Amino acid sequence: MRRVPYRLDAAQPDRAGAGGPETPPAPTTPTPEYDMNTAPHAVRHQVVLDLLGPQGSNLTEAELRYDPVDPYAVSVAFAVAGRQVVWVFARDLLIRGVHEPVGEGDVQVFPSLDQEGHAVVLLALHAPAGEALVEARSRDVLDFLAHTTRSVWPGTESQLVSTDAAIAAILVND
Repeated sequence: MRRVPYRLDAAQPDRAGAGGPETPPAPTTPTPEYDMNTAPHAVRHQVVLDLLGPQGSNLTEAELRYDPVDPYAVSVAFAVAGRQVVWVFARDLLIRGVHEPVGEGDVQVFPSLDQEGHAVVLLALHAPAGEALVEARSRDVLDFLAHTTRSVWPGTESQLVSTDAAIAAILVND
């Protein structure tokens, strides 16, 4: 359970001597010191990616996204040749890939150092239409992941998924 720091309302007046025995003070309601809305929220984080290729590198603006509607996934959206490309993959893959090489198949994530020795995260993306190697600053990825874990703590994603709704969606699409 999340603890909320609070302060009590103004002190209760002393009731002794008010014509009878001392009465206990009336209960007070804690006044929150910050917004108590703890509902999961979507996260969008602007970053600059370096698209690495045989002809060199190409810096591009991108957006890392997380939406609790699909709590197990993150996405990265960036422009390639004038059109937006969006890759969706497991949030856990990105969390683990900041510290160690992970992934098989279409998406692989691994930590590395750039040419200046700064920590970066590499995303190796494989699709039938082609492949891409994308480099992001580790600090940007870690900031994004910190916001996603504040929205939905890893390991609690299943609390946001309705099995009945998922089954109904599958049956409707068949």
